[in-house]
Amino acid sequence: MPEETEGPVKRTRVVAVRLTDEEHAAWAAAAAEAGSGRMGTWVRSTMAGLLTGHRVAPARPGPPPEVAALRAELARVGNNLNQAVRAAHVSGLDQTSAAELVARVDAAEAVMGQLRESLRS
Repeated sequence: MPEETEGPVKRTRVVAVRLTDEEHAAWAAAAAEAGSGRMGTWVRSTMAGLLTGHRVAPARPGPPPEVAALRAELARVGNNLNQAVRAAHVSGLDQTSAAELVARVDAAEAVMGQLRESLRS
């Protein structure tokens, strides 16, 4: 087994296993029961446990795809807001337009904060 390192581990090797529909369903059910969001994570965890003689806890499952998509969209909106503010700063908006932009960005940030909170629960 490789030594534990800090940060994400880059995995470059692929192992392919062919399964029947029944085997795949059984593996998927076992992975779900173990709390693993991905079958590859479950297989790696299970094999590590077999090789080391003790059970390795699987990684926490990631968020459902819908939540992950919403988080990605929030990140894009935030990036767009940052770009708009930067462009406004560079172009030298007049005071009235700058105040309107700040108000709109503040409103968008408030909505994004509410969305973040709802995604956490």
